[in-house]
Amino acid sequence: MRTRNLLVLLIMLLIGACVDPLKVPDIALEEGLVVDGAITDQPGPYTVQLFSTLSLDGDLDKRKYIPGATVTISDDHGHTVTLTENATGTYQTDADEIQGVVGYTYQVKITLGDGRQYESTPVLLEPAGTVDRVFFQFQENSINQNDLTKPQDAFAVYLDATGTPGASNFFRWRWKGTFHYIAFPELRTRGVGMVEIPDPVPCSGWVYTDTAGLEQIGPCECCDCWAPQYSTDALVSENDFVSEMEFKTVRIAQIPIDKRLFYEKYHIEVEQMSVSQDIYAFWKLVKAQQQSATDLFQPAVVKIKGTIRCTSDPGEKAYGIFSASAVTKNSVFLRRLDIPKGIPPIDTLKTDCRQIYTGATNQRPPFW
Repeated sequence: MRTRNLLVLLIMLLIGACVDPLKVPDIALEEGLVVDGAITDQPGPYTVQLFSTLSLDGDLDKRKYIPGATVTISDDHGHTVTLTENATGTYQTDADEIQGVVGYTYQVKITLGDGRQYESTPVLLEPAGTVDRVFFQFQENSINQNDLTKPQDAFAVYLDATGTPGASNFFRWRWKGTFHYIAFPELRTRGVGMVEIPDPVPCSGWVYTDTAGLEQIGPCECCDCWAPQYSTDALVSENDFVSEMEFKTVRIAQIPIDKRLFYEKYHIEVEQMSVSQDIYAFWKLVKAQQQSATDLFQPAVVKIKGTIRCTSDPGEKAYGIFSASAVTKNSVFLRRLDIPKGIPPIDTLKTDCRQIYTGATNQRPPFW
């Protein structure tokens, strides 16, 4: 079997269910079970996914998920919950049956249908400190600096954060961006012979008939949309270079100046997640591999040590991470008015705005 990328394998899940996979170079792995799971101090439900590395001989998006397992999450205070398989290989808690608590230690245990048993290393849920502020700086021609024919301006986004006295203060950061854009689905056309005639999308609120022509019969339900973007880089705290638990001017994101992203404004929310030392080491290695991916003198390829082991057969390979994290957040709006130069108006998108970007919705976010 052709071996594939362990980092991609883990990260496609570990970065989060709604987040695009990170981009990392190849690291080989042997056949085995992959476990992805997490619990946080935020409201559930929490998810554990199981799949086999056998599926990685082909398309990484076609994983062989493993059904019929018994999956439990337990803490060191006597609480154990059994997860329900809501989709093949995807196991979830009920929304309110468990929630992570700072100071508790958590562990996942798995029994497959063939009797093989696995468990994660117990992990302490530590406090997440605070994200004191998120701020930004306009940077001219900061994208494509090596290609002067394609310069692009961007906002660099930074944070200031503080740890918690007495805690390990190992952090991972991730962000979610949201932008508002518009479409013009009533302008869609179709060809009839040699002629283009109006063919408005039904959700536009417009109809076309040969007798009445184009007329509006209701409000547009697919003209205004909000779409998400997610971090694709491994972002971890550099604890060797901080004093008094303060993380200052940490660069989190680079948001390109684009006529769609800044039709109105761009909201970015940053999460600071506490992680154990093992998980921190994993993400540090991911970061190092990302940064060296285009380097001719890359560091030696190493296998990633996860936190999952097979207890019924120590020789059985197992991969993945079960993490316990506290989460703290902060956010900021990047506004069109913050761009010190003009940008073109949004282009004419003649379709349902919900179909333009993955995850787009016509529901205004509560923070907008």
